[in-house]
Amino acid sequence: MVYTMYILLFLAGLIMTVVSVFYMKDIDIINNPLNQNKILNAEKKLKEKLDEIDKMMEELNKFANHVNDELSQKHKELLFLYQMIDEKYDSATSVPTYKVNARDEEVQKKNVEIEKVEEPVAKPEKKTQSGGYSDIYSLHEDGKSVDEIAKELNIGKGEVKLLLELTQKR
Repeated sequence: MVYTMYILLFLAGLIMTVVSVFYMKDIDIINNPLNQNKILNAEKKLKEKLDEIDKMMEELNKFANHVNDELSQKHKELLFLYQMIDEKYDSATSVPTYKVNARDEEVQKKNVEIEKVEEPVAKPEKKTQSGGYSDIYSLHEDGKSVDEIAKELNIGKGEVKLLLELTQKR
């Protein structure tokens, strides 16, 4: 056991000697004036490269900010378009429902009005040529308008106008 301890101490000393020789060699390299110029040149080149890298990074950051702004703008435009589409869809789907509801209300009102009427009102029958269109001529001579004649005789305005024009041409 004592021998192993001596051997370990010897090896530790040997390792320390080798490390110190290498360290001294590095110090000589640094202190050599020719090597110092090489080191200074290498440092200058490294600084130049670092400056170039910094400029590239600034340009990349500017470009990234520009792209981010453009994407944000496009995103807002898309959201606006989606909102417009949703509004159009809602208005398109709600219109028929509204019209149906309005019709239902109108039908219900008419049903209520029909229920209130106790006696049905008979429609006047349309005058025929055998009954004579002489009523048209007599009402016209009395000074009634085409609309009034059509309502009173329950015939179309066009029919009244046609007959009156035909009689005027004769």
